[in-house]
Amino acid sequence: MSATWKKALADVTRRKGRTLLVVLGIFVAVFGLVGLTITEDTVSSALAYSVGGHQPDVVVGVKTLDAALLPALRGTTNVTAVQYQTSFLTHWHIRQAPGLLPLAIDSRPDLRHVPINPFQLIAGRLPHRGEIVMEYSDLGLQSFAIGDQMTVDGAWGPVRLRVVGTVRTPGVNPAASGRALGYMSDAGLQHIDGMTAGTTTNGLRLSYAIDIAVRNVAHAPTTATTITHVLRVHRTQVLDVSLPGAIDPSAIQALHGVFSLLRILTLLAAVMSGFLILNTVSTLIVEQTAIIGTMKAIGGTRAAIMRGYLLSVGLYSLLATLSGMTLGLFGGYALAVALAPTVPLAIGSFTLPPEVIPLGLAVGFGVPLLAALLPLWTGTRITVREALSAYGVSAGQGGGLLSRVSRRMTWVPQTVWLGLDGVVRKPWRTALTLLTLCVASICFLTVQTAASSVQATVASVYRPWDADVVVHMPALPLNQARALLRVVPNVRRVDRYAEGSTTTPWGHLDLWGIDPTTRIYRYRLTSGRWLRPGDSNVVLLSVDAAATSGLKIGGTLTVSAGGGTRTWTIIGTVDQTTDTIGGLGAAVTTTDALYQLQGIEQAGQTNLATEVMIQAGDRSGSAVARLTNSVNAAVNGAPAGPASGGAVVARLADVSRRHQQSWNVLYLLLYIAALIVGAAGLVGLANALITSVLERRREIGMWRAMGATGGRVAQVFWTEGLILGGFAWIVSAVCGILPAYTFVRYVRQTVLPTTFVMDASAFLVMLAAIVAMTTLASTLSAARASRMRIADILRYE
Repeated sequence: MSATWKKALADVTRRKGRTLLVVLGIFVAVFGLVGLTITEDTVSSALAYSVGGHQPDVVVGVKTLDAALLPALRGTTNVTAVQYQTSFLTHWHIRQAPGLLPLAIDSRPDLRHVPINPFQLIAGRLPHRGEIVMEYSDLGLQSFAIGDQMTVDGAWGPVRLRVVGTVRTPGVNPAASGRALGYMSDAGLQHIDGMTAGTTTNGLRLSYAIDIAVRNVAHAPTTATTITHVLRVHRTQVLDVSLPGAIDPSAIQALHGVFSLLRILTLLAAVMSGFLILNTVSTLIVEQTAIIGTMKAIGGTRAAIMRGYLLSVGLYSLLATLSGMTLGLFGGYALAVALAPTVPLAIGSFTLPPEVIPLGLAVGFGVPLLAALLPLWTGTRITVREALSAYGVSAGQGGGLLSRVSRRMTWVPQTVWLGLDGVVRKPWRTALTLLTLCVASICFLTVQTAASSVQATVASVYRPWDADVVVHMPALPLNQARALLRVVPNVRRVDRYAEGSTTTPWGHLDLWGIDPTTRIYRYRLTSGRWLRPGDSNVVLLSVDAAATSGLKIGGTLTVSAGGGTRTWTIIGTVDQTTDTIGGLGAAVTTTDALYQLQGIEQAGQTNLATEVMIQAGDRSGSAVARLTNSVNAAVNGAPAGPASGGAVVARLADVSRRHQQSWNVLYLLLYIAALIVGAAGLVGLANALITSVLERRREIGMWRAMGATGGRVAQVFWTEGLILGGFAWIVSAVCGILPAYTFVRYVRQTVLPTTFVMDASAFLVMLAAIVAMTTLASTLSAARASRMRIADILRYE
């Protein structure tokens, strides 16, 4: 083994504590970036599956399914695949209010071969008679496990089904829609429904559909017309025709924006590991000044000496990168699996993105080696004479002014002055340590502000509604709905509304339909005017949507939904937030206008209702829970009730809470990234304080010789760490507002139109984080200083 290798190994193994801290610093950066990259790739793949897949381009609702028609349908021009589907809309009995969940049970002629929008079995097996497999995302509505017995309503009463598997289906997310989904065999479904297509009984509905995949989507309307003609020629009654349209990619784009934010935060850990290497190499150079002089005296060149020290840094990097990449790969996938139930998403098998290995190597080796070049270049410039005249570790000198002040202010404990002396002793190291702590502190402030801003924005989506219960049901006249609901005890007021969405050139836009005379929706107009009775084809944009699109009052907005297209005139702006990831904002129009866009109201039909808000008289929690159960019984229980297709009844507070909980994953990921940066800051501070202990060994020996206990010595270094933390908190509180605002603006542009909210508690969280970091880091150095023996200290060098 060459002398260079021997010296590099000696440098790495001589100071085991320092080696551990350096390796930990590099490890944190590598582990964080690799882990988050794996998490992003895994979650993005699962989300892409949930909104992607081979969706049907045309869906034709029919009275009966005739297998003899399949050849004729498949032979139609532009058709690439045909699939028969049976759907049974029923109720799933659960314990929570309102006691029932709407459940759509789908079946196919052959569940093993589904040509259009196939589901993927991720656990268990396919069902036989009396069994069902559930969509994985149903866990967002109600917990269940394979082997459980569940009760659903059949044509002749309650039916018990055994859950034998879970699947994931492209383009389906029951947790967002509020309607569960399961799959049964044709034989099993026929056993429990006992109905004919188009009939409704006690809130149950059976429907048949033909899914069509086409070669050219632009010609889908023409193909739908041809298919309808073929069916009618063969005496098959057509009930409805729909064109589902293209998948909106905004959710996936926004998800990438989320992980871009996380990657920015985690890259800070890589920068901080560079600071750690810079500090460590600088200290190593000072420690070995005489050794450098000796190597130069015996003929060592500057380049050879630098290569030797870079080899030591390379060994640090090797130890950290191998462990960081290995644990990052497994940890990132484990994090994705842990996050999946909260979305919920069904995670696929582990895959290795091609960019992970180069990223890990670049952070693990590139950053430390680059950071080491500056101190090595300046440190090895020393002459032989200067190097040989140096002795040991240069402890530096405390400030003379500090000594004079300490003699005057005798009421301040001596340990405080000694700790402060350690802070001012090495200005360059103090600056690096403060920079490291400030980066970590500002990161905590930024994350806390971003989380508070998103949370406040999402919580305000339903805030304009002064209501308690929300009902989604099949269309019926508003007067009939009000007449049915007003006889329910504790119902004070009923207002209809509508929800929808559309894709614009600027992004996804949430649509709200509100009656002009509403008494439950308390709008907050920011410009223009509110809706008036008789208004048609008018719209108010949210402040966010107007700002992003640049549309003004008097302009027009063209929207499409349900196969229809309308051009609305903009009459004002309103303060209405959105919680749709990747959304542009919201727009408010009349309920009739939105129903007409969605195809719910046809010519001559007005004042229908599919969604209503109910305001209670007694608004206590228990009273609202009873009201929810009573409303559910009224709309779903009566044979002649309006919810012949199955209504979704829920407390508005539960709906709002569910929407807020869907963002918990973002908060968790942000705090994980902040913890990674905090860990890098902790390691950097611990390294600086332990270096301070090494530099002040002789002082520690004198303190101990004069009778100082180990606890008093430890207080000096605790004080030094707390002083550094206090300075960092003050600087971060002043300088951190702008980065936090910039970060929230990036969230607004890439993830969600977010209102900037600076919560005072964020500064307290930042202070708590700094205190925790400085306490942990100081404990290491203080424990080491307190255990030093006087004889060993005084014999040092």
